Amino acid sequence: MLELAVGGELFDFVALAGRFTEPIARYYFKQMISGIDYIHRNGYSHRDLKPENIFLDEHYVLKIADFGFASQINKNSGKLLSTRLGTENYMAPEILLGKPYSGFSVDLFAIGIILFIMVAKTPPFFRASSSDPLYRMII
Repeated sequence: MLELAVGGELFDFVALAGRFTEPIARYYFKQMISGIDYIHRNGYSHRDLKPENIFLDEHYVLKIADFGFASQINKNSGKLLSTRLGTENYMAPEILLGKPYSGFSVDLFAIGIILFIMVAKTPPFFRASSSDPLYRMII
């Protein structure tokens, strides 16, 4: 089903509204976790979560979009993914390092980055690269 997201992108919302207070960030974080939990329970990993792929409807309810890099995951097989997909600044370190990764874990990493941006209005590091000192702290 196609839905209209008249509230626009989360990226624009943060840019215009500024830093979210803790209760507002918590409200949207819970929605992101709920949405990604639904996706994971149905056996998929998004693999390109970022504020530009999260939209708001007319009631400011989050909608996760752009499943172009999504992958079906068999939760019971333990099989890891290896394709380098997604947007670099939201990629988990294991993807950037070319290591096999869990689709579920990399989605949660990206949601953590998004939460940081909602609260701080800036990414936690300049560039997802081993040359960035802040990023190096998490790899």
